Amino acid sequence: MIFSSPAFFPFLAAALLVYWGATAAGPARARRVVQHAALVAASLWFYMSWNPAFVGLILATIVFDWAAALLLDRAASPAGRRAIAAASVTVNLGVLVLFKYANFFLDQVETATSVFGLPASFAVDIVLPIGVSFYTFESMSYVLDVYHRRMPPLASLLDYAVFITFFPHLVAGPIVRLKDFAPQLLRPMLAADVHLRQALRLFLLGLVKKLLISDRVALVSDAVFADPASFDSLGVWIGVTAYTIQIYCDFSGYSDMALGLACLFGYRLPENFDMPYRARNISEFWRRWHITLSSWLRDYLYVPLGGSRGPLRKTYRNLLAVMLLGGLWHGASWTFVVWGGLHGIGLVVHKEWRRRFGEPTPARGLRGRLAAAGAWATTLVFVMVAWVFFRATDFSTAAALLAKMAGFGGPGLHRIPVAWVASVALVVAGHAWGTLRPLAAERAEEPRLPRLAESMAYSVAIALLCVLAPDGTQPFIYFQF
Repeated sequence: MIFSSPAFFPFLAAALLVYWGATAAGPARARRVVQHAALVAASLWFYMSWNPAFVGLILATIVFDWAAALLLDRAASPAGRRAIAAASVTVNLGVLVLFKYANFFLDQVETATSVFGLPASFAVDIVLPIGVSFYTFESMSYVLDVYHRRMPPLASLLDYAVFITFFPHLVAGPIVRLKDFAPQLLRPMLAADVHLRQALRLFLLGLVKKLLISDRVALVSDAVFADPASFDSLGVWIGVTAYTIQIYCDFSGYSDMALGLACLFGYRLPENFDMPYRARNISEFWRRWHITLSSWLRDYLYVPLGGSRGPLRKTYRNLLAVMLLGGLWHGASWTFVVWGGLHGIGLVVHKEWRRRFGEPTPARGLRGRLAAAGAWATTLVFVMVAWVFFRATDFSTAAALLAKMAGFGGPGLHRIPVAWVASVALVVAGHAWGTLRPLAAERAEEPRLPRLAESMAYSVAIALLCVLAPDGTQPFIYFQF
C-alpha cells in the first residue's frame, strides 16, 4: 500500500475518522492519549500491509531505544552513559547490517573464496524490512541526543511509538529528529492545527510528480538502462536525463505527500527538498537534496569524525568517509559506494576550489550570467553522471552508458518521447518558479492564489491524474533503501 495507490485512500479515510472521531468522543483530558493510540494503531496497520512479520522488529526497536534513553538519563557515571549509548547504537546498526548488508558481505566472501579455488555458497534468504534504514537512523539520533543532553528522554512509550511509527514518514522519510518533533507530541492536536488547503496542495503536488512525471519518464529510463547498446549517444543522454527527473520527482513527490498527510493529523514534518537541480555547486546540491539525510550525516557522522576542525587533509578524509558511507546507506552494492565516492570527491574539489580562489562574488551583466550558467551546467552534468552509478545494476552497464554519453560505442536508436519533453518542461518550470519564490514562501500557511484560481488548479490536476496516470502502481524508488 503506497500513497499513490487506490487502496491507500480508504485506509486514510478510516485513519482520519478514528483519529479525529475518537478525539471528539473521548474526554478532553485524555485527548492526547487517545490520539496517540489511534495513530500508532493506524501506523502499525499501514506497516503490516507490507509484511506483517516485521512489525515485531519495529516494536522491539521502539521499546529498546525508549528504555535505553531512560537509562541514559538516570545513569550517574560517564562510563555507564557511554556504555548504554554504545549498546543502543550497536543494536541499531546491527539490525541494519543484518537485514540490509548480510547478503552483500556474504557475496563478497563467496567471490573471494572462488578466487582461491574454493567455491562455496553462502547465500541467505534475508528480506529487507521496509523503512529500516530510516527508522534506525531516527532511533539512533534520539538516543544520541539524550546522551549529549540535547533533550530529555520521553517518559511515555506511547509518545515515542508515535514518533517512530508515524506512517507518513515511516517508510521513506523525511528523517525526523525527536528534539524537533517532541513539541508536537506533548500536546493534544486540535482541529485548528489542521491546514486542509496546505495538505491538499502538497499531496496533489506529490501525486502529480509521482504519477504524471516520474512514472512516465521511468518508461524511458528503464529501457535505456536495461539495454544501453541499443541506443546511440543522444538516446542514452535522453535516458539519463529521464532518470535524473524520475528520481527527483519520485522522491520529492513522496516527501510532498508525506508532509501533506502529516498536516491532516495536525503535524509538521521537515522539508526534504529545495529545488536541488538549481544548485551551482555540489555543496549547494547537498543542501537542497534529501535535506534530512544530509543534515543527519553532518551532525551524527561528519562532526563526530572531526568535521572541518584540524588539518585540511582530515577534513577531506571526513568528507570522503561520510559520502562513502552515505552511498552504502542507499544500497548494498559497490555501485552505490562509487556514487557516494564521486560526490565525496566533488565536495572535496569544491572545498579546495573555495580555499584557493575564495567564494565567488556575484558578477553583474552578461559575464556574471554566463559564469552562473556555467557553474550550474557543470554541477548538473556531474550529478547526472553520478546518477549512472546510482541506477545501473552493475559496473559493465555503467561503463556502457558512460561510453555512449561520451560519444563512443557505435550507433543505435534514439527517440524523444512526448512524455520526456513534457517532464523536462515541468521540472524546469518548477525550478524557475523556485528561483522567483523561495521555499519558505512556498510552504507558508497563507494561500498563494485566490480561492477560485486555487480550486481550478486542483480540479485540473485531479482531471489530469484521472486521465493520464499510468495503469498500475509503481513503488517509490526509495522504498528499496
